[in-house]
Amino acid sequence: MNPSPILARRLAPAFVALLLLPAAFAQSAYLLNIATRASVGGAAGNPIPGFVLAGQGTKQVLVRAAGPGLGVFGVAGTLVDPRLELFGGATRLAENDNWAAADAAVMSRVGAFGLPPGSRDAALLATLRAGDYSAPVFATDSGAGVALVEVYDTAPGTGPTIVNASTRAFVGTGDNVLIPGFVVGGTGTLRLLIRAVGPALSGFGVTGALADPTVTLYRDGRAVWTNDNWSSSDQATEIASAASAVGAFPLTAGSRDAAMLVTVTPGAYSAVVSGVGGTTGTALVELYVVPAGTVTLKEGEWSARANLLEPNSEMSVAELDGKIYIFGGYPATRVSVATVQVYDSVTDTWSLGTPLPVALNHTVAAPYNGKIYVIGGQTGTGGTGPFVNNVNEYDTVRKTWTARAPMPTSRGGGGAAVIDGKIYVAGGRPPRGNDFAVYDPVANTWRMLPDLPSQRNHVGAVALGGKFYVMGGRLEAGFESAMTATVEVYDPATNQWTTRAPMLRPRGGLNAIVAHGYIHTFGGEGTDDTPTGVFPDHDVYDPTRNVWIKLPPMPMPVHGVTGCSFINGLIHLTGGGMTEGGASGGLQHQVFRPLTTYR
Repeated sequence: MNPSPILARRLAPAFVALLLLPAAFAQSAYLLNIATRASVGGAAGNPIPGFVLAGQGTKQVLVRAAGPGLGVFGVAGTLVDPRLELFGGATRLAENDNWAAADAAVMSRVGAFGLPPGSRDAALLATLRAGDYSAPVFATDSGAGVALVEVYDTAPGTGPTIVNASTRAFVGTGDNVLIPGFVVGGTGTLRLLIRAVGPALSGFGVTGALADPTVTLYRDGRAVWTNDNWSSSDQATEIASAASAVGAFPLTAGSRDAAMLVTVTPGAYSAVVSGVGGTTGTALVELYVVPAGTVTLKEGEWSARANLLEPNSEMSVAELDGKIYIFGGYPATRVSVATVQVYDSVTDTWSLGTPLPVALNHTVAAPYNGKIYVIGGQTGTGGTGPFVNNVNEYDTVRKTWTARAPMPTSRGGGGAAVIDGKIYVAGGRPPRGNDFAVYDPVANTWRMLPDLPSQRNHVGAVALGGKFYVMGGRLEAGFESAMTATVEVYDPATNQWTTRAPMLRPRGGLNAIVAHGYIHTFGGEGTDDTPTGVFPDHDVYDPTRNVWIKLPPMPMPVHGVTGCSFINGLIHLTGGGMTEGGASGGLQHQVFRPLTTYR
């Protein structure tokens, strides 16, 4: 069993696999710095942060224990006089009580906040080789208080890099919860395993362990991922696989330890660890870099892929030749963008395409014959538009746009699907919620069809078996309007609509995709059941039996994405709003491997 390197200094870590394979960590994104805010002294004891370096050569790191320096940030009850030690394995390498002014230049260069001249904060510089290190913090005056322990890479992108960080500390309540943080630098994405271990510590002889930890990951003050009990997560199998790949000790199935797998882009993050129900105790929080290709996704499992380049929601999505295209939408500013983001499923990377001719949101997109058609939408925000009837054809090879015949009516927030080379577009925000028309890309002509029986918008729409399905949606323009669970199906052969079994509950702003002959529906907004107001629902429809089947919820509920993709056995859900309303577009890229049969 390989414990995290800082479970306690008396436990010998075993990270041989990491240290012998530094090439596996030659990634374009990397950890720039790690930090943990924790209680020190008194009943809380002394926190033991630590980290692992992997790679060739040496690396200078800056290690700090800030107490008085936190006062300018309004942190109450700070540690008056922290003392810092640095260990390599069981060998003490350096120590510091009060920081030296000579180190101020390095602090400024790595972006660390300034410490007050003459303060009793502690800091030291050390040049280290690949290995495991710990940096315990003590109260020089035997006092107690809150301290921030930080490790900075002073030469990012060269030599060894930080591939694991952990802190064993007391988890209190309120301001005394455990708050690790980290900053990702470089380019691209980084796959991370984050664990908050409590019950499993008992196996290492740790007393007073936190009985039921929970961990929530934040970026820019916004929660992006959370977990309570790891083995009840949809990521459980993948988490266990990742832990084995990076040399972490296994967690017992059914334990109340918490864990998550996330893919992050460069930026600053924090992970808040607390006890369920306000409980307290000692916990170990761990952060592992997971090399690409070490985790296999099995049927019925959720995972994540490279995050979007720009946060987004209320956009349209289409897949063509193994690539996913995201058109327009808007980020948290709710200002429409013309951005086209392109995902390569082979390389797990994103790039930018040629921008839309006009910045739009609430469009629909459909691929046909090597081109993608972006239809309708609106230029402004809110339920009143202005709406457009634009049809823009995107040539994915030449990366050029061509205007095509406009839609008969201007509308946004509808749904679209392709059947026999023609694009069907139904619904939209009032007053065009019943509109239904079909576009022939070859003839470049539109034809109006029988009205959608139930006027609605923000629907799920797919083609299956030569028929056009419209599912759920909102009845009025705003996200707080009434929703429907109605499922209506149009048959081009008869030119008629029929009704099928309704969804398991009304949802608006949902997404849908066909995989293995079933219709999967995801998310939506307008619920009082969750703090975010976003549905976590993942339900599948069996058209042969006309029944709906409830599946485990999405890891990160989202809304505001029209269209998702099914590529090489994986459903991709890209971006979307994480809280109700249009001001919460995200970078997340969730994937699910569906089963081939649901009974």
